[in-house]
Amino acid sequence: MDPPTSATKRREAERFMSIAEKLLTARDLEGCKQFVAQALSFDPRTPGADDLLAAADALLADKRRRLPSGALDPYAVLGLDSAMPASREPDVVHSHYRRLSFLLNRSHPDRPCSLAFADAARLVADAWAFLSDPIRKASLDFDLDAATAATNAAAAAKAAAAAAAAAARVPTAPRPEKQHQPQSRSQPPPPPPAPQPPQTVSGTPPPKRGRPPRAAKTPATTPPAPQPPQTVSGTPPPKRGRPPRAAAAGCQNAA
Repeated sequence: MDPPTSATKRREAERFMSIAEKLLTARDLEGCKQFVAQALSFDPRTPGADDLLAAADALLADKRRRLPSGALDPYAVLGLDSAMPASREPDVVHSHYRRLSFLLNRSHPDRPCSLAFADAARLVADAWAFLSDPIRKASLDFDLDAATAATNAAAAAKAAAAAAAAAARVPTAPRPEKQHQPQSRSQPPPPPPAPQPPQTVSGTPPPKRGRPPRAAKTPATTPPAPQPPQTVSGTPPPKRGRPPRAAAAGCQNAA
């Protein structure tokens, strides 16, 4: 299949632009932007595409982009982000107003979407009237800064609470088991006992194993021989521990 020529692309772009204008008239703003994007994909220089996009964006800002107080955000109507301080510079605001005013006011009155263009042009003019007043602009900027700070503080508190909750849910790591103490080195074997001196050989045979040795029998003592009765004499009995003295010779002779 041959690629489409420039004339074919131009016709496709015009067809998509016609559908986009009808959608803008019906206030289907998202559909209008989608068909304008289709037309630009066939012909980036499609006439009237920027006009339709400018009108659709201004009307969408009137519906969706509101201030915290509920009022219309004039920065959003001009295609600026009020959360960015650089977008609030007076030169930037004036440049965006001039471009949008030119695009919205050049449309022909006989176009079917002329009413939508008029409504968008009115919104742009009101936004410029608000932001061109230094007092009202300064008050709005102060409110925007306060709202941004409150939003950031709430987000930080929420993140901190989520982190604390996550930390509380994390299970504690089990304590590492005590490592086994390294086994002590094997002790050297005890030295062998000293040799005992040899025992003298006796007549007693060694006791049998498993029985205690018998006690040696003591020899029976013989009773002492009876002593003859001693005659009574005038001689006193001898003292214990000494033998009796012999009778004097004189006594024998007298007998």
